[in-house]
Amino acid sequence: MARRKKRTSAARILLALAVLFMAGGAAWLAYPYLKKASSSPSKPADATAGAIDPANEGQRVKISGQLIAAASAHDREFGIGAKSAMLFRKVEMLQWQEHCAGAECSYEKVWSASAIDSHKFHTAAGHENPPLRIVSARFDAANMHLGVYEVDPALIEAQLPALERPVHAGELPPNLAATFSVREGLLYAGGDPASPDVGTVRVSFREVPFGAVTLTGAQRGKHLTH
Repeated sequence: MARRKKRTSAARILLALAVLFMAGGAAWLAYPYLKKASSSPSKPADATAGAIDPANEGQRVKISGQLIAAASAHDREFGIGAKSAMLFRKVEMLQWQEHCAGAECSYEKVWSASAIDSHKFHTAAGHENPPLRIVSARFDAANMHLGVYEVDPALIEAQLPALERPVHAGELPPNLAATFSVREGLLYAGGDPASPDVGTVRVSFREVPFGAVTLTGAQRGKHLTH
């Protein structure tokens, strides 16, 4: 009995040593990568908007300053301008949406920025969605700069908040004014804005204004980008 206990204890000790050896080997293999990760900067370097530091080339930097551009963002199709760096047009249409649980399906009207294909509905008759002929879009100001840096518009969209940009009566060109009506800063077409139905289109706008901002991005020459 004593011999069996000794063998069991020895086996446990060998197993523990094997586990420690494997853990030590894994740590040794991972050491170069952990060292590289720990030596990499955890946050972007602070840079000035007034001058480009060649030492930051290819590195992530954080820059504060005045965001300006050669020309403001403008939606030429709708004739909507904004004294802003970026303008977002959101187009939605009231459509039928199908919900099925097994063979039982129900239908509700929802505002959607994407076209819902009613041809695939279990019961398409009486739930037809018209095509969505206008699309959402983003409009950028020309040659945006943060100090001496040229700014990638994708940074602005990702890092700066967009504010509601109400539309006012009289802003639309005559051809669109005959189609769209304004209600609480939004545009409606294809139905009564107060009581919309399937096929009614709703258009709203948001904007990112110029002014004092802080952006983080990669410094590549004179560009601030992803």
